[in-house]
Amino acid sequence: MLERFLSTSTALSTAKNGIRTSVISFYKHNRRPLVNVTDVSTPESKKRCPKIKDILDLENAFTAFRDKCLCWFITSSPFRLGTITTLNWKDLKATNDEKVPYFLEIGSKRLKGAGV
Repeated sequence: MLERFLSTSTALSTAKNGIRTSVISFYKHNRRPLVNVTDVSTPESKKRCPKIKDILDLENAFTAFRDKCLCWFITSSPFRLGTITTLNWKDLKATNDEKVPYFLEIGSKRLKGAGV
């Protein structure tokens, strides 16, 4: 399969030699021989969404009321990794609803990284 790829590739010969060397090195130094491996299955990914019990355990681990509130606020607010450190007070908007008093409103430019 590697030889077929290298024969049809338009890469330079030095790049082809580098690819070939890397693949051979990987198989040579792998922990177990991969020659007879034919049945490869993808394992089921872990469920990374916390359950209510996980959130309750985290809340009970906190001592400050502020931290307990932040725990529930963060778990109920959708945002991307790295967004929480860039939040401002102006992002928090009042809803005038007793059950959900506030919501987050983040501009798309800031949310998407502003081209960074």
